[in-house]
Amino acid sequence: MYELAYLRIFAAWEAFLEESFLRLMCGYSSAGNVHPLKTQPKPRTVQEARVLVLNNKKYKLWHDPDIMVGRVAKFFTKVPGIDVPHDAVLGSATTLLKDLSHIRHHIAHLTEDTCSKYHDATMNLCGIRFGRRCGRFLRSTYVDPATGLTARWLDRICADLKGLASQYL
Repeated sequence: MYELAYLRIFAAWEAFLEESFLRLMCGYSSAGNVHPLKTQPKPRTVQEARVLVLNNKKYKLWHDPDIMVGRVAKFFTKVPGIDVPHDAVLGSATTLLKDLSHIRHHIAHLTEDTCSKYHDATMNLCGIRFGRRCGRFLRSTYVDPATGLTARWLDRICADLKGLASQYL
């Protein structure tokens, strides 16, 4: 159940990244800033932006912060003092987001490679290796150093992703 919940949470994170990126391409503002596109004319609808990003492919990856930063560089003109949120927010949380994507991939694929990366992720996050299944990690608890309260890792990950998403406003 924890693994399924995690997949749904991570899918929602990826959908948020995609939808917010497409809206920025259409001229929506973030933190009061409109970000100029390299491509002209600007897409008028989210669907037009999606077609532009997909570039005749069926899908694009949204989980990897390095890919996202590259996508920002491809589509948006850099303006001094005004960062596209995907660039600034994801750039600041690259290690965390890569660890979270490794957990997602291991739940979905269960290969030796994903297992190794999952173990690396849990070592980075909490200094402990868990079994081959991610549910044990997601159910496990930690003590929040700021509050002294005990919480589950699944709750912590949700809070971290929510905190990152709130930086887009």
